[in-house]
Amino acid sequence: MKPPAPHTSARFMADPPARPDLSIDQVAEYLKARLRRRSPSNSLCAVANAERAVSIVVPNWNGADLLAKNLPAVFAAVQSHPASAELIVVDDGSEDDSCAVVSALGGIRLVTHERNRGFGAACMTGVLAARHELVLLLNSDARPDPGALAPLCRAFDAPDTFAASPFVLNEAGEVTGVTISVPYLRRGRIRYRGHAARSLADAAAGALPWYTFFPSGGAVVVHRERFLALGGFDPLFHPFYYEDTDLGICAWRRGWTCVVVPEGRVTHPDGGTIRRSFSRFRIAVVRKRNRVLFHTKNLTGSRDLAAHLAQQVRRSLARLVRLDPVELLGLCAALPRFPAALARRRAERAAAQRSEREIFALIEERWRANCAPRDAAS
Repeated sequence: MKPPAPHTSARFMADPPARPDLSIDQVAEYLKARLRRRSPSNSLCAVANAERAVSIVVPNWNGADLLAKNLPAVFAAVQSHPASAELIVVDDGSEDDSCAVVSALGGIRLVTHERNRGFGAACMTGVLAARHELVLLLNSDARPDPGALAPLCRAFDAPDTFAASPFVLNEAGEVTGVTISVPYLRRGRIRYRGHAARSLADAAAGALPWYTFFPSGGAVVVHRERFLALGGFDPLFHPFYYEDTDLGICAWRRGWTCVVVPEGRVTHPDGGTIRRSFSRFRIAVVRKRNRVLFHTKNLTGSRDLAAHLAQQVRRSLARLVRLDPVELLGLCAALPRFPAALARRRAERAAAQRSEREIFALIEERWRANCAPRDAAS
């Protein structure tokens, strides 16, 4: 069977001056997919299971060895899922044997890009190709447990769920910090409770869903329609880092929630796919640059943004005195994208149903409520 043609759109370019709308072709495909899901020819059983059906999208770039290692585990999770499930690999212009590996495994839909467009574009292509309302975005170096899909999908029984994150483990079986993020604001910068993941691991099953500020882009189930409504991962942060953090706060701002599902487990080494493709120095500069862009876009209060930028300048100069130029280089690299970040900030302020502080308070309150039984027993 001939693989589906890749989707093309101006939004996939590396450095767009502003966030464009979805192309006509993308909108048409999205509407056709919705019509297929609502077709009266579907059986009653399919309708009943529609909320639990899931598409798994694996973006890949030159990761033939990772696909060979991890896709069998992903396919096992698909086969053990009690409802309909499909596995899609989006090859993002690989120059290795990635496509041959996928074809040899069989049972996988392969969608290809003729050239490398980046993680966000590959995810968007996969989500547009997905047949189901729920989509698991999964890095090629991640492996879900066989029974991980069902509990993650059940999180969407709540009408306001945007994303469900799994319990993320490293190769040693230890919970990682990306599993849950409990934010607070200090000196113009969004920071996170350092022991939140450990608290989640130690706590008994909470009566309430665990909230997280953002879902890790390496392993997360998203509500397809809402993901498309946000435009997917913002290309402002191309090629990597902070695109998932941005997606989370944008969802919260619109009245949706991001939750953690401890019963759904995924093994995922931190930064594995990025470190194999980019130098350590470039990764550090891009991370600093995108931190500035993220705060510029998402600190919608004028005082908070001013405090962040002032703190960033002071921090850059202090590090430079210690002969560490990375902070200053990141700040300088952010300047060409600064007008686009400010334009997005205006759009976020217009769309906001919750302020940043209201979002932080909701997540903190839920985290403390779920940790309370453990604290009382200790």
